[in-house]
Amino acid sequence: MNSIQSQKKLLDGINKGQSDIITLIDDVQDRNWLKSLALSAVSYSIDIQKTLIEGAIKYNEGNVELVDRKTKLELYDILSISINPVQEDDDDDDPWNNDEEEKEPGEQQQVIELPRFLIMPPERLALEFAAKGEINRLNVLLDKYPDTTNKYQFAILDAIPISVPPTAYLNILPSDEQVTDWYINRATRMDAVGRQLDNALSLIQHGAARGVLGLDKIGEDLILLLRMAEYNHAVGLKDLQSMSYDDSIEAYMIGSTPQDFSTRIKKAILPYLYVLESQNERDTGIVDNEFHERLLTDILLNAGVTNVLSILEASRPDLSLSERVLKDDKYVVALALAAIYTNDRSDILDIIQRVFECMPAWEGGSPTRLRNVVDLKKGSASAIVQHLKNLEIADLGSLLDHLDIHIESLEILARWSINISLLQLELSDYNQQLNWAKTLTRRSVGVLGENIESGSEWEALLDDMVKLSDNEDGRALGLLENNVVVKTFFSGLLNSGKFELAKELLSSSDSALSSLDKKVVTDIVLETSQEFFDNATDGDLSYGYMKLSNDVLDVDQAKSQTITSHKEFIWATSKLCSYNLKNIEGMQITPLEVRLESNKMVFIDKLLNTRRDGYQHPDRIISLAVGLDDALRCNSKGQVDVLSRIIDAAIRYQDYKEAYRITQSEDFQQKLTLAQDEEDARWISYYKLGIEEKWKSHNERLNCLAQAMTLCPDTKIDMILSEWKKLDSNLSTMTVNIPEKKKEKDASDALASILSPITVESQTRNLLSGGLRALKSVGSVASASTMSNSSSQVPSSSGLAQQRSFNLGLEEKLTRGVGWLIGADE
Repeated sequence: MNSIQSQKKLLDGINKGQSDIITLIDDVQDRNWLKSLALSAVSYSIDIQKTLIEGAIKYNEGNVELVDRKTKLELYDILSISINPVQEDDDDDDPWNNDEEEKEPGEQQQVIELPRFLIMPPERLALEFAAKGEINRLNVLLDKYPDTTNKYQFAILDAIPISVPPTAYLNILPSDEQVTDWYINRATRMDAVGRQLDNALSLIQHGAARGVLGLDKIGEDLILLLRMAEYNHAVGLKDLQSMSYDDSIEAYMIGSTPQDFSTRIKKAILPYLYVLESQNERDTGIVDNEFHERLLTDILLNAGVTNVLSILEASRPDLSLSERVLKDDKYVVALALAAIYTNDRSDILDIIQRVFECMPAWEGGSPTRLRNVVDLKKGSASAIVQHLKNLEIADLGSLLDHLDIHIESLEILARWSINISLLQLELSDYNQQLNWAKTLTRRSVGVLGENIESGSEWEALLDDMVKLSDNEDGRALGLLENNVVVKTFFSGLLNSGKFELAKELLSSSDSALSSLDKKVVTDIVLETSQEFFDNATDGDLSYGYMKLSNDVLDVDQAKSQTITSHKEFIWATSKLCSYNLKNIEGMQITPLEVRLESNKMVFIDKLLNTRRDGYQHPDRIISLAVGLDDALRCNSKGQVDVLSRIIDAAIRYQDYKEAYRITQSEDFQQKLTLAQDEEDARWISYYKLGIEEKWKSHNERLNCLAQAMTLCPDTKIDMILSEWKKLDSNLSTMTVNIPEKKKEKDASDALASILSPITVESQTRNLLSGGLRALKSVGSVASASTMSNSSSQVPSSSGLAQQRSFNLGLEEKLTRGVGWLIGADE
């Protein structure tokens, strides 16, 4: 069956009143058509309409129109029941009842036309039932449609005839809550339509004047909204009522500037906070007069120090109370101190000065530091305000006096381009203040004298630094003694390269620098020189940090040995750097590397290794070494060690004649004071030169070996004698005219016999006597070697004495050596 046929068949069934309408409904495929039919069939009987509606709902589940039509059909069934008109009950109990009067017969309620009933809105039906006095029907209708009561309650009540007793419509009469709701809803609509806030507030005020309860909250909200509307037109009554506290504050202060901040606080925020305080009191039953103040403190402190200043300027003590935003002077002081001392900004000196100008002129009590009263590190700013507000006026006056001192310190520091916060100043310790003192005088380091040029400026800086020092009343340098400040200033003056000014101030009796102890001056000069020295990238004394390092030493007029030694070290370092020596990384050495090297001989070795002609200038090398290491100045052993290094370099470059010349010099052969069991290392130089086979001067070599035997440890005699014997043997084979050749041979044999193994104890005595005889031969050989070295010259008496001394030393040495060989005691 197609759709049109099923629809036609259903219509025919309805018109003929067939009993199988439900089945016909199921055959209809077009659900929308079925819905339209059910809603438009108002002229059919109620039973047919119910069947159509239920069938349509079956296939259009949840449709609002169909459900509403079903509700009305059910309501119509109820309302169609014939009910007698309303009669007054308990007539017998009515003392005013006139028994003689006949009771009017009750009228039957009129039958309601179904089509009209279905299309009429519920509120129209309610008004019609009320006007006809059909209270029972009205009650049934209102039970089904309760929203109608809420919206049209008063119109319905007005429509009920006055003859109907109130007992018949008690459930319709408005309660207190409903009256209140009506006022509230009316005011809300006034705001929503055209933002008629004035009218809405007037309505609520009139309602409250007439005793309507529950209007306080909306009245407060309307007042607050009126305040907010001056600055923010985007917020409506419902928006305000749904806002959190933070959102409300933000809405009040939107677009605020420091110029209008205090005005908004006074006209908008404070009324809002008073309302919150009142509401809190109603909710908790507890009177808390500081409730609004705590909220206000958080708002102000979070608004920033610039806005706090705006509030303080609008709350100055010289204003009348009506003009002031904040009327409690103790609260004003507490707020000011907390706002500026908990702020870590260093660029608000001007604001701090203006804040101080807004404070009351109170006489302070005993000196008080803020850090001793509150915890500035851990305490919140709001808690600090509450704590300070509870202090006595005298204590707050002392804190203001302390603030005055701090402001003066900040002004002085700012004058010299140093900006710090009040919090830093209040919490500063000795090290922090010492660092500020150094910063005051070293701002120009790097670009010397950039900020302070004239001597008068430096003297003014010194005066300011002294003014800030040696007083524990909170000054910026109060923890530093005067002499510490003066020393710091002097150091900074030198670091700025103002050497001539430093000399002038040191010699001037009017300057604080003249009070410095000479040793202190020396120490600071040396410290400054070293600082320049360490910053130098090369050793050039004609410019830059090396020049400054050298020139600053002239400031010390005492000219102590320490200053002289340091000058020599600078000179030696400069000289060393000029040789372009390299470090292990292949870079040119810097002055700092030279200073940090504990063993300065490392650089002497580098110089001798890289400069081929370096050994040819032993005096210069010695001077350089003494300059690098002042300990060598009076250290003969140290200087001899340097000469040994020069000898090694000469041997390395095969300049044996120069090496021999140095070994025979008075500087190298000077008498050394050695500790017990300390080895005289010069024997090594003699030995190295004596065994150098490339050197053909055999007599000088023999002399060197003989000198090595004189100085070497006992354990080395055997080694040196062996070399001496080998050289002597080679010399004997040469075709040369050597006097007393036979004696040399005897001496050689004697030495060989000394070195031969001892197997019999009885040979000891003979060995010792033979050894001593051999010593004489060795001495003669050494003498011959020496004489042959200078065969063209007649030895002087001193030379002979030196030779005799040498021979005796050699005999003594060999005697000890023999004793060692045979294991004899001394």
